[in-house]
Amino acid sequence: MKKLTLYLMTFMSLFSSCYKPVDEDSDSLSASAETTTASSETCQLTMHIISSGDDDADVLSPIHLFAFDASGRVAAQSIMADASQPEQMTLTRGQYHLTAICGADESQLSRVAAASDTILIDGTSSTEPLLMGMADVTLASTQATASLCLARQTAEVSLLPIALSTTDASANVTLSALYTTIDMNGGMQAHKPVTLPCYAENATYHLLPSFGTSLVVSLEVTADGDAPQTYGYVLQEQLRAGGRYEIAPSDQAEISFDGEEPSDTDDNDSPTLDHWPDTPCLWKNHVVVQVTAGDDSTSADLLLLSANEWDGIHSAYYEADSTEAKNIAASYLEGEMDDWHIPTKEEATTLRNCYATDSAAVLNALLSDAGYVTISLKKKSDNVRYLCNDAQHTFTFASPTASLTKAGAKATYCLRLVKVVTVRIDGQ
Repeated sequence: MKKLTLYLMTFMSLFSSCYKPVDEDSDSLSASAETTTASSETCQLTMHIISSGDDDADVLSPIHLFAFDASGRVAAQSIMADASQPEQMTLTRGQYHLTAICGADESQLSRVAAASDTILIDGTSSTEPLLMGMADVTLASTQATASLCLARQTAEVSLLPIALSTTDASANVTLSALYTTIDMNGGMQAHKPVTLPCYAENATYHLLPSFGTSLVVSLEVTADGDAPQTYGYVLQEQLRAGGRYEIAPSDQAEISFDGEEPSDTDDNDSPTLDHWPDTPCLWKNHVVVQVTAGDDSTSADLLLLSANEWDGIHSAYYEADSTEAKNIAASYLEGEMDDWHIPTKEEATTLRNCYATDSAAVLNALLSDAGYVTISLKKKSDNVRYLCNDAQHTFTFASPTASLTKAGAKATYCLRLVKVVTVRIDGQ
């Protein structure tokens, strides 16, 4: 009987000693599974900042970065100290509106909780130009990249010194009507008069654009203790974002207005180049991938490729959201340049023929050096395919012989937008 008891105790002891490690392994496996699941539901987003201006000094530090979720609330935010270095955020997969902003009052930015929140730009509190860049992204994989192109949202107004007739005289200039608030989507509201004091020295203000097609300028002069005298002028001018203007007041009821408008991208006023560009290259911070000579040999069409790339985008055959790609194209803004579109079949064929395989490395080197998102060739062993033809077909940069194919109804693809700009060649 003792022998049986000993065997039984030995068996129970062995069972007990084996049981505990199994339980620990189970907990470890469970924790590992939870970590893997959580990791698979998030995306590491790498953001690059680029400037639309000719002078990179326009980009101020620090740059505040916001990611707004589908409800418009802040999902994540960070501060970028150096615009030349990419910034990373870890976000749950989904759709986001990204905003980069610099030059605004730090205390106002610290209170931003939603994309609809506004900051005040009233002249007196704005000592630096306001720059913003935005992008809408759909995060559907574990890693993604986005480029935000910063552009001036304010006009620079220089109020020249006023020569007052007496030492106790004073003057101010009122501009009507200017926008005074801007939200994180770039929307401007609250247009009202903005009053700027005149000084004996030059004063520079950074103001949001004017509302309407004309600008009302009022000069108020107070001299020798008399009642203020106000003189009004209606100018068929506008303050535009990115423009630079001078206002020269005088206590003799005179005022002059001079302005340097921002670059106009109207097709009727074609930009001028001094030489035929080689491709690929950068032109005004935009990526040129093809140059086609015009019929008169003095003009050319530049095919531009968007600096940004979208991943996880559905085709036009996706029943739940057939216009996803079209909506991205309609809202995309690169600097001050809009009107981008999904590549046509012909443009997709051009991109494939010119930049497949070895040539893709040349294009990617240019994109990488500029801080832009590089084009994708392979994902594991499969060719990465891009949407074209109104998101109904796809193409790839991975092979110069790969055909354009009809897009699937449930699969997701990459998207790169294009734009054609007509330029004139100086001296041709």
